Amino acid sequence: MGIRQGVTRYTSGYIRKLTNSEKARGYMFISNDRLIKGNKDIKIIIGNKNFSGENIDNSGRIVAGKDVIQDIGNKDITFKLSGNRLTITF
Repeated sequence: MGIRQGVTRYTSGYIRKLTNSEKARGYMFISNDRLIKGNKDIKIIIGNKNFSGENIDNSGRIVAGKDVIQDIGNKDITFKLSGNRLTITF
């Protein structure tokens, strides 16, 4: 993914479902865009839980925990980036 493609996608809103591997392992793919995964100041809000940008690994994933992933289940999840806050709702 080129630079800013992930930022543009999330700024305008992006909807997807979790993959089976995400559900089995308890993580969620966020983005490989270096402006998102390299930003340690970004705040990630998944449902009612808060995570920091430091939790994003080199592969662009965040470990949200199996309880959060089970709450999401097969629902559509919406990613919305505004400023330095990435809100993920389901």
